[in-house]
This record gives sequence, structure tokens and C-alpha cells, in this order.
Amino acid sequence: MTTQRIISIDTETSDTLKNPKAEIISIGLCLLSSDLSTIQSQLELYIVPQGPVSPEAAAINGYTPELWAERGAVEPHLAACLIKSWLRNTIIEYAVQLVPLAHNAAFDKSMLERFQNTVGMDFPLDYHWHCSMNLFHTWLFLSKQEQSCGLKSLATACGHWTEEEAAQKHHGALEDARACADGFSWLIQKYWKAVAA
Repeated sequence: MTTQRIISIDTETSDTLKNPKAEIISIGLCLLSSDLSTIQSQLELYIVPQGPVSPEAAAINGYTPELWAERGAVEPHLAACLIKSWLRNTIIEYAVQLVPLAHNAAFDKSMLERFQNTVGMDFPLDYHWHCSMNLFHTWLFLSKQEQSCGLKSLATACGHWTEEEAAQKHHGALEDARACADGFSWLIQKYWKAVAA
């Protein structure tokens, strides 16, 4: 039986999902250890946009052509090859099936599917995704806390970031993927303790 492992994914995009031409312009992926305590491998890529980046998106993810060039942005098809190669090598090295995790998984799953269709390439990921935002929202409801269920709130609640760090680092793809991974691990531990009580 193949062991399942969680892979945290975050995508930064050129616009909102409502825009059918919105595309991924950076992506971060993190493989969690089997006990969810550490990140064992990670990948971050910057992707050259094929269309315009909206001012609203750029304000969130910091996109400028100069910054992306400085960070080694690659064309979409090369990015897809690099992602697929990294995923395949991860599967082979750890003998695992990769189950995706994201904060607001519906968004990242949709954008990744759109990206795969654009480049004509499928990634070896399980179809079912975990969503740390849904998990956090449920935890806040059960613990009768009223606060945002956004990634920044989760990352500060679990101690991954301070408020100051959250303000500085939010919406870098790799940083967000790491924050999502730590937040998910923290939430799962809370649920385990609640079940065991």
C-alpha cells in the first residue's frame, strides 16, 4: 500500500479566478514529513506572465518584471517541466502518494488545473485536496472564537509568524506554502488532542 504524504501548495496569480485569463506567476511547494512536524523538501518557482498582471494582484504579490527577472522567472512550459520533475523525484525518493494541501484549496486547485491545461501536462497529485482554511474555520467555530480564517490569522495563531512578519511575508508563494504547512500541522494536533480527550 502506498503511503500518503501531504504537499503544501501556494500559487500567486496575475489576477483573480474570475478572470479566465488569470495565470500562475509564482508557486511554492513543500513536502511535509509523515508526522507533519517538519518540511522535508521544497520548491519555489517564478513564472513569466504571458498576459498582463492586474494592479490589484501586483499589490498583493509584489510583481514587477524586474523583480521576477531578478528571481529567475522561467517560461510556463519550463516551469511545468520543473514542477513535474520535482514531484516525480519526490514520489520516487520517499515512495509516497502526494496529497495536496492549500489555504483556500478551491482557488489553488482551480489555478493549478488551469495551468496544467494551458501547458498540456498533468502533475502526479491526488485528486482530493486538504484545505487548511476550512479546517481553521471549523476550529474557530468549535472553540467559539471570532476572527478571520485567512492564512495570516492561522500563521500567527500557530506561531509561524509574528504580526510583523505576517505583514512582511504574506503572499510570497513559498512563504505562504510553509505557513500553510505549519498551520495545518498545528490544527491537526489540536484535533487529535480534542479527540483523545
